[in-house]
Amino acid sequence: TAYLIDGFNAYYENKLEELPAWPEWKESVRRLSKLADSAFAGKANLHEHNDLMRKHLDVYMALKEQYNQQK
Repeated sequence: TAYLIDGFNAYYENKLEELPAWPEWKESVRRLSKLADSAFAGKANLHEHNDLMRKHLDVYMALKEQYNQQK
């Protein structure tokens, strides 16, 4: 969360947290972080979770679009 939530928001002058997609971004980061921890521990295979990866990309794209519209 330090990089992909707090740092990401800070980089964009804390404007991301004002966007509708922000809560979903934070949840997606947390979900994938847990999965990544399991993968590093050898308990999960990230390649078996393409649906979560795609959802994360979709949320990122929504966040990007919302940010660009507010400029």
